[in-house]
Amino acid sequence: MLIDLFYLFTALLGIIVVLIALIHRSNGYVNCYLGFYFFLSSLRFLIYALTEMHAIEKTRMADYAFTIFAWPLLYLYFTNLKNNKNKADLKVDFLHLILPVTLFMLVCFKSFIRHDLAVLLNKIGSIIVVVYTLGYCYESYRFLKKNVWEKKGELSVVNSHQIAISKWSKFLFFLFALILARFLANPIINQKFDFFNTSHNFLLFGALFWIFMYVKLLVSPEFLFGYNTFQLKSNEFKKDFFVVDTPWEKTIIKEITNKKDLLLKDIMASKFVDYIENIEYLSSQTDLFFFKGFKLEDLALKMKIPKSHLFFIFKYYSEISFSDFKRTIRIKEAIRLIQNGYLNTNVIEALSEEIGFSTYSSFFKNFKEIMGMSPQDYCKKNPLLSDTN
Repeated sequence: MLIDLFYLFTALLGIIVVLIALIHRSNGYVNCYLGFYFFLSSLRFLIYALTEMHAIEKTRMADYAFTIFAWPLLYLYFTNLKNNKNKADLKVDFLHLILPVTLFMLVCFKSFIRHDLAVLLNKIGSIIVVVYTLGYCYESYRFLKKNVWEKKGELSVVNSHQIAISKWSKFLFFLFALILARFLANPIINQKFDFFNTSHNFLLFGALFWIFMYVKLLVSPEFLFGYNTFQLKSNEFKKDFFVVDTPWEKTIIKEITNKKDLLLKDIMASKFVDYIENIEYLSSQTDLFFFKGFKLEDLALKMKIPKSHLFFIFKYYSEISFSDFKRTIRIKEAIRLIQNGYLNTNVIEALSEEIGFSTYSSFFKNFKEIMGMSPQDYCKKNPLLSDTN
């Protein structure tokens, strides 16, 4: 009785999360995949809670649906979450669901098939599920590793959305990989060729896992609410609409092994505060960083200090490189100009030239990498723009 109530609590908590995920319009398309999977999980626990122990067929169907849809749905969620899609491409996405839908329909109608044929089809179907599940797991890992976890050039200081996406996707992937491992171990545990026979002891452990998952989502709803909520929660849109978190550290952040740098260490200890204040002033109060071809050497010349001193500052007192700092300043200026109506009378190509990018493609790439979306999508999606247009 207590176990049934525990399953029921897990199911109701999951339904609450599903409703929150689906009613939030800003991320509804992305969330529909995760929401559907959470719904299957909640339905599974609901069936276990309301079904008598001997009604194995109903619980087995719930386990089957939960398993065969898992990784195709997770794969679609991961790819769409990274790409920040807000419009469905049903023809492409439905291709990923044809096989699990077909398998589930065959199971639903297996009572109309001859018993020996049904047993054979069940074994073949189980092998198919194992193969494509492992395939989707591998493709999800490869996609996340390349596009999220090891994305090169991302600015961790200004792109907290990317960091959060990375942590969240790792959390989801590795926990569901554990569930997959348990699924694959079922024939060994059951001592027969049966992947879909889940013991109540393991389901109890699974309920604890899902409660943890749902509570995490309720406590950190930005995982469901999409890009804009990530940005707002990270305080990246403040009074001037885009704030670069200070990349400077008060102490040296890495070990100095270079002999020339060791000679500069004592000199820089007394000067780095003045240098940083000067860099901040020149980056925020002048248009120096918006000159095409602007380099660290040009900044050193303007500050009237040796180039080696600036190299030292960005190498040992900064979380980001000079190149990343420069492009961040430029994108910050682009946001300011957009918010002030620059694009009402100018095209985006002119904006890219205004802030110092040599080509539009370079501006587009850097804007999307830092902001997580294209300039066009930013203008459409940023709620703050609606107040200024």
